[in-house]
Amino acid sequence: MLMQLNINDVGLDCMDDEEFSIFRDLVDRCINSSDRAQAMQDYPVRDGDSAVV
Repeated sequence: MLMQLNINDVGLDCMDDEEFSIFRDLVDRCINSSDRAQAMQDYPVRDGDSAVV
């Protein structure tokens, strides 16, 4: 676990606190939209539906 923390510190060292906050917000939004996209795949597509994914 400690090794991973050290790797994360080095990998994210290029960002200051404000940039990291923006980055974290973007990642959260990407995760949420990915979750919604995954949920859409659970709905069966019927003949005649206008929204075919």
